[in-house]
Amino acid sequence: MKSNLSDINTVEVICIERLTTPDGRTHLVLENRESIRATIPAGVWTDNQEPVPEPGTIRISSAMHKSWFADTFRAAYDGYSRSIREGFSTIMQQRHVFEADLQLLNIKPNWFRSGMAYIGGFTYNFGTLLKAWSESDELRTPDGKSFIITLSGSPLSGMHYYEAWNAEDGIFKATGLTDWKTRLFYLKDFPAVQKPGDRPTLENMKRLLVKTGLLPLA
Repeated sequence: MKSNLSDINTVEVICIERLTTPDGRTHLVLENRESIRATIPAGVWTDNQEPVPEPGTIRISSAMHKSWFADTFRAAYDGYSRSIREGFSTIMQQRHVFEADLQLLNIKPNWFRSGMAYIGGFTYNFGTLLKAWSESDELRTPDGKSFIITLSGSPLSGMHYYEAWNAEDGIFKATGLTDWKTRLFYLKDFPAVQKPGDRPTLENMKRLLVKTGLLPLA
């Protein structure tokens, strides 16, 4: 059966090099636009009667790209998301980096997520969250010291919670919530902030961590 290596739904990657294993088999080292690398047997091409790519830019099907790179992407994405959470206070102290590099506003860590059981959930990016914080007090705690980041709950059980970040001590705190109808959906009303540029997700996350001193400059 002919493969879909030349399918119209393709993704551009770079063939970095060919490797030959001790048993004589050839593998290709591919790198995608997120700078994630994957080593793929050349047999993927030869078994489908297609020429093995030479080093340089090539195209592979979207399905193959997802299969080959998804696990590595998820591990890196989760790791960067964890680093952003651990260094959140440092990032907020240097929030001017978002003004100097607007593409960073599109970063969406895996814990920027809210929702309600039976109603659904939604995610948001830094731009959305910072905009909501600056334009309304709905996402501040009653004492005004903490900013709500995530909201969740259940309309049936009546149990609702928010997690907020305290701007003074940098601590995250989860607290029960009663006026969920107002607060829960307030953040959802803010559309995702889109800024110029099309930098990949992982590159933006890494640049944020580097710019704020949370990750050494490679």
